[in-house]
Amino acid sequence: MKRRARFCPLPFVETPKNSPPNAYVMAVFTAGLAAAFSLVGGYSLAALQSEKIAIQRLHERRSIAYETFLQRIGAVPGVGELLGTGAMVRDLMTDSELDMFEDRSAKLLQAHGTQDLYWRLNAEMQVLHLHGTPRVREICDDILKLLVLRHDEVRWSRYSPETRVFYQSSLGAQESGSGYGVTEQLTEDERLMILMTPLLTQVLVEQLRTELLQPSN
Repeated sequence: MKRRARFCPLPFVETPKNSPPNAYVMAVFTAGLAAAFSLVGGYSLAALQSEKIAIQRLHERRSIAYETFLQRIGAVPGVGELLGTGAMVRDLMTDSELDMFEDRSAKLLQAHGTQDLYWRLNAEMQVLHLHGTPRVREICDDILKLLVLRHDEVRWSRYSPETRVFYQSSLGAQESGSGYGVTEQLTEDERLMILMTPLLTQVLVEQLRTELLQPSN
């Protein structure tokens, strides 16, 4: 008798499915990502705060430097007289007034030579060179050029039209021989120094006061 072959079906094997990620791994990954963002944000905030602190300290040092200079400038021996003498020129009308200006200027330079005035003012300006803005340092350098009788090296184009016109008219008066005073006692360069130094010093003072009013940020 023949035996019937039995059909044995293969055992059912379930197709594997993508198992969900381990909850613990996801929690660790999420925490790590959050920590990384927090760290980056912390560094950015710290850098911003450090920058603000640095700007604030710079402004404070600059303010102290400016105020110190403004308080001292008129008390420097010879400098106060120089500024006062130069300021006279816009009010001079008569020959006697012009002669008085020439005489006063000559006495000033006899008492305080240009080199003395240069070194005294240069010493006072060191604090501005150290803490001042580029514009402030430019004006300081130009004033010192005037004190060593190098008015032609000043970049007058950086100043107002009124300042440039006054310089050109004063320079023209020297070159044409129409100097100040019945009896001239100064050289042309000395006279230009006394005329222009107070004017640029006033420009410097106005620049300092303007910057003092500006916010630190």
